[in-house]
Amino acid sequence: MSDYRFVAMGDSRGNDLSNFIDKPVLESANQSVAALNPAPSFVIFFGDNSIMGDNDFSGTNNFTYQDFYNFMRAPGTGLPAQLPFYQVVGNHELYQATLGDKFQSYTSQTGYQDFAKQTEALSPNTYNPNITSMPGHDNLDYSFASPDGQSLFVVMDGFYVPSSQNIPYFDSGNLNDDQLKYLNDTLSSSTAKTKFVISHNPAFDPTSQTYDTAVSPSMGQFWQIVDNNDVTAVLNGHVHMYSRTMVGPDFTSGGILDPNPGLHFTNTIPQIIAGSVGAPLIGTATNEPGNIYAPASWNWKDLYNYAVVDVHNSILGPSTVAVNSYASDGTGPWILCDSFTATNNNLASTPASTSVPTGDTLTFLPSSSTANALQLLQSSGG
Repeated sequence: MSDYRFVAMGDSRGNDLSNFIDKPVLESANQSVAALNPAPSFVIFFGDNSIMGDNDFSGTNNFTYQDFYNFMRAPGTGLPAQLPFYQVVGNHELYQATLGDKFQSYTSQTGYQDFAKQTEALSPNTYNPNITSMPGHDNLDYSFASPDGQSLFVVMDGFYVPSSQNIPYFDSGNLNDDQLKYLNDTLSSSTAKTKFVISHNPAFDPTSQTYDTAVSPSMGQFWQIVDNNDVTAVLNGHVHMYSRTMVGPDFTSGGILDPNPGLHFTNTIPQIIAGSVGAPLIGTATNEPGNIYAPASWNWKDLYNYAVVDVHNSILGPSTVAVNSYASDGTGPWILCDSFTATNNNLASTPASTSVPTGDTLTFLPSSSTANALQLLQSSGG
C-alpha cells in the first residue's frame, strides 16, 4: 500500500491589464499550501494564471507564462522550489492583446507550449515531470503517474486551437474526437488503482440554470468516457467558486426529461471545482455570473479555494481517497469548507465530515493542521 497527497487549485488571474495576476490572494494560497503537514507530493494548477496569455505592457506584447511561474517559485510568494508543479492550460492562456478575450489565439497557444518545453528542460523534476503528451498536443493533453505508480492522472485541454487560425472563444469549452479518443485509450489501457481526470473547464456548471446538463455535447461525451472507465474523481477550475457534486445515474434518467439524452451513466463520480485562488468570484465583476442555481447538494461556496487530496492506494484491499477543501474570503485565513471521503473506483461516498452549511459561514480549521486526512478514513484493507 502507499499514501500520498496532492493539491489542486487554479484561476489566479486578475480582471484587467493593470492587475493581470491577483498576487495577494495567490500568495496567501501558496503560503497555506506550503504549511500543509504532511506536505503534498505535487500541485496541479488548473490554468487561467493571468488575465491574458499575451499581454500588452506599455505597447509591447509579452507572454505572461514566465511572469506567473516566477511568482509561483519566488521565496515568500510561491510554493517550495522542489515541489513538483503540473500546469493545465486554460482559456485565458490563449488570449492575445490584439484580439482580446473573444478569440483563442494559436500564437498564444504555441507560446505557452514553448514556455512549457523550456521550463521542463530547465526543471525536469519539478515542472510537468514525467508526463506523456498526446501526439501533437505537447503539454496540452497529457498523462502522468503518481509517485507510487498506482494512480493515473489524465490532463485535458478544453480550449485547444487546432490550426494557425484563431478561433472564437466559447465558455463551455470543447474536446475534439481525437482528444476524446486519447482520453478513452489512456484510461482504458491503465491498470492504476485510482484514476483522476483534470481539465480547466468542468462538464457540469453549478451557475447554469441547467446545472445537471453537460455544458456542451463534447463535454457530455467526455463524462461518458469518465463513467465508462470508473474514474475516481474529476477536478476542474474555470467557474470561480468551490463546488463538489456527485455525478451519477440520476444525470441520465432515460425518461422524457432526461437532462443528457443519449448518455448513460452507471457510476457515481465526484466533480470537484476548485475554481479560484484570485480570479474574481462569481457576482463580483461584470463578466462573472451572479447566480448559483445548483442545490445545496453541490456543496458550493462563493469563496477563494483549493483542494487537498489524500490517496491511499491499497494493493490487496480497497483504495481510498479523501478530499479536504479550504476556502478564504481573500483577507482571512484559509479554513476547511468541505470534506469528502470515498472508497475504490465506484466511489460510494461517505457523508461530508464537516457540517459546513452552503454559503460563506465556515468552521475554523487551519490548513496547516497536522491531522492527516487519511487517518480519518476507515481502515478498509491494505
